[in-house]
Amino acid sequence: CTARFILCSFTMASSTLPKHADDALTESLLNPDVDEQLILEEDWPREVQVGEKQSPQYRDVLFAVLFILQLLVVTGFAIFWGFPALRYGPPKEYNTQDVEFSGILFISLLSGLASFVISAVALSVMTRCAHLLVQFSVLFSIFSSLMMVIVFGFQDKDGAAFVAFLFCCLSSFWAWAVWKRIPFATSNLVCALTAIRANLGVVLVAYVMVIAAVVWTMIWMTSFIGVYAQSVDCNSQGVCYGKIGSWTIVLYLLSFYWTQQVFKNLIHVTVAGVVGTFWFEPSEASSMFSKAIMDSAVRSLTYSLGSVCLGSLLTAAIQVCRTLVENARTHGDDGIVMCILDCLLGCIERIVEYFNKFSYVYVGLYGYSYFEASRKVVSLFAQRGWSVIINDDLVTNALVLMSFIISCLTGCVGLALASAHKSWVAEFPEKQSMSIPFLSAFLIGIVITSILMSVVSSGVDTVLVCFAEAPTDLRQNHPRLSDQMVRAWRLVYPEEFSYTILASDSDADGLYTAPPSQTQPVPLAASTSTAAAENQRDSD
Repeated sequence: CTARFILCSFTMASSTLPKHADDALTESLLNPDVDEQLILEEDWPREVQVGEKQSPQYRDVLFAVLFILQLLVVTGFAIFWGFPALRYGPPKEYNTQDVEFSGILFISLLSGLASFVISAVALSVMTRCAHLLVQFSVLFSIFSSLMMVIVFGFQDKDGAAFVAFLFCCLSSFWAWAVWKRIPFATSNLVCALTAIRANLGVVLVAYVMVIAAVVWTMIWMTSFIGVYAQSVDCNSQGVCYGKIGSWTIVLYLLSFYWTQQVFKNLIHVTVAGVVGTFWFEPSEASSMFSKAIMDSAVRSLTYSLGSVCLGSLLTAAIQVCRTLVENARTHGDDGIVMCILDCLLGCIERIVEYFNKFSYVYVGLYGYSYFEASRKVVSLFAQRGWSVIINDDLVTNALVLMSFIISCLTGCVGLALASAHKSWVAEFPEKQSMSIPFLSAFLIGIVITSILMSVVSSGVDTVLVCFAEAPTDLRQNHPRLSDQMVRAWRLVYPEEFSYTILASDSDADGLYTAPPSQTQPVPLAASTSTAAAENQRDSD
């Protein structure tokens, strides 16, 4: 991890901006009325092969059928073997004195509702303060490492303090290397947040998917218990034991990881479809329960289900292999070979997941099959020359930090409820009467906000692909967002991104061209008359 961290930092540092570009970018972001000649080039971006919306047709049907079959098999085992096994219950000697948990349940429920409210407010705050949020997330790693140095120093743990100091230095170097890229991350984040706030119902779709994943986990556990109960054998002395075959464990692990990945990626594909509609057809994606949300969710669960299952199966297979290796290391086989194998599997898993998220964007946008979507993504970034752009993790860091902040606020709500209603926690020991409500509310906040931030992250990925492929559509439909993104992208990536917008009437193709008498580009802010109305709508 440290080696990858250092390599990433040096890679980013090797392509830092010249000082005049950074100063111009800062001024343009703080003062949108400044002259923006710096971001204009003479040539329109070189043509790329634009994706085409596919006809309604089921893609990768075989993998959808296999996925549904494994759901039916596991559910059948849960019904016929699992639920009967659960009727026996725990031995009597395990029964302890009953504890009243109604109070902590009330605290958890109210804290969960508070987390929804805080998350809704956070979306608005993130849109208005995205730049500061990304900056703070970059500095947070430095502050946290520095705090660890101080804590270990007071505890006379010199070795741990030195390691923390080393990470503090590395974090400082990384912050210096990526600081000039913050406007790039900000522009992507703001655009994604604007699309999600305009179609807030997509967050509810994500929560429904998560609830379905939780229900499935309970069914899977019940099924596994049933299979284990069937393997129990008792000898003549009445001693019973059970043993499940290795292949049964492997198949159950594959079922678990596969299904969880499918639910996760269904959310990603649905969000990609909604944000894509906001990008290309904003009239269909401009309300909380817009037509785009329902259409995208239905496509994900029908025509694109096979594509989602195929990509999820690849990731799940790697996760199963890694789980088996980690289990072998835990039980004594912790040699250098297993260590290297574990590391390689971890790297492969991250690469596949990182590649999948952009492939799923194409699946959600156009309805391609999994392999066709993967090929389109590779071709798109290769033609644009934006390979370095997808290496930025600044948005992810900002979203993780916001999740932590919201979870802490939710924990404080639980703490306040416990203080106001002490009878709710009277059953717990005095030392735990405050910590348990805080931790319960904090965990609930983590679950709720992680779902919300995964939606935002999917939106950012979609914005990246859409802007690489069709920047003119954003200019036509959302001029204000286009202005912000072009300023940031052009100055942060002057070589990878060559973008020209000449403020004038658009031609039939939607490209902004100058009149014949005009020989020099004019500032980007001087857009057509529709920009003012669009600016007001985006502000609202």
